[in-house]
Amino acid sequence: MGRADVGSLLSVALTTAVGEPPARGAVTLLRTGVRPSFSLAEARCVERIAGHMAIVAERNAEPA
Repeated sequence: MGRADVGSLLSVALTTAVGEPPARGAVTLLRTGVRPSFSLAEARCVERIAGHMAIVAERNAEPA
C-alpha cells in the first residue's frame, strides 16, 4: 500500500448481522495522499451501506 500512497484503509464485511458467517464479500475503501484518515462517522456510514449490500446479495443468492 505504500507504493499506492495509501494513507487510510477501511474494510467492512458484507454480512446481514454482526458476527454472522459467512461474509458474502467486503467493501474496501482506500484514501490516498495527504487526505485525513476515515472518521468514525464515515466508517458507520460504510457499515450501513455494506449491510444493505449484504441483504441484496442474500436475496439474490441461489438456494443451496
